[in-house]
Amino acid sequence: MKDILLGMRGTNVLHTLTMGESRTVDLFEGDQGLEVWEETRGPVTLDLFGTPTHVNRVALGGESLARVCTLLGHASGDAVAALSEFFQKGEKTAMDLIDWLDRAGISYESGDSPDGFLI
Repeated sequence: MKDILLGMRGTNVLHTLTMGESRTVDLFEGDQGLEVWEETRGPVTLDLFGTPTHVNRVALGGESLARVCTLLGHASGDAVAALSEFFQKGEKTAMDLIDWLDRAGISYESGDSPDGFLI
């Protein structure tokens, strides 16, 4: 699914594999901002969602990205570095990001999908 994000540059910031459960976080930069894609697959995902694969997506626009960078200590505006550190410290999830954005009052779009297909 992530292969169809035309015009966007992708960066993998986290990949874990524990007891057959895989979690990958990728950041995609484009003209409209940045998208976070977290994909899980394995037995835990199957138990939680009833499908072997699940994707969470969070999209942030320009003003929101600037606030994220500032609050995460990246005044330079490097959103990929700021969010990479966010996910790598304590292996946070997309839901952790959404909770943090809500508490900070930062706007975003989100979606999730079983089997990794977002419409």
